[in-house]
Amino acid sequence: MLFMLAAVTVAFGQKKARETAPAPVRNALKENFANASDLQWHRAADNWVAVFKTEEGPAQAEFTPEGTWVATRIELAPTQLPDTLMHNLQLQYPDATVKTVTHITRADIAGYYKIDVDRNGMAATLLGNEQGTLTE
Repeated sequence: MLFMLAAVTVAFGQKKARETAPAPVRNALKENFANASDLQWHRAADNWVAVFKTEEGPAQAEFTPEGTWVATRIELAPTQLPDTLMHNLQLQYPDATVKTVTHITRADIAGYYKIDVDRNGMAATLLGNEQGTLTE
């Protein structure tokens, strides 16, 4: 019994080895985010995701194994929300308090903002674009 406990402790106590993306993926990250710091890699389905810090905030960038950029998500402070979006948010949702903002850019569609808000104690998520259009 003591042997089994020791074996389980050793098996679960081991740290997972850090993953390293292939060279084309690492090079693509350097080209797109030269100032990325605190870099960590992990797999997401068939793609590679880099988690890192930028001057704007914490970020994630996804690439194919060949190094083709797929998407980027950057967490922003609520004060970094573009003025047009903040103005329309205050007009359309005067009871909303912005909790988190994520700027999402993807290869297949125009960039947008995911805005998590509190509306009178209820959590809600809004999507907004650079032109200031908001949707629930």
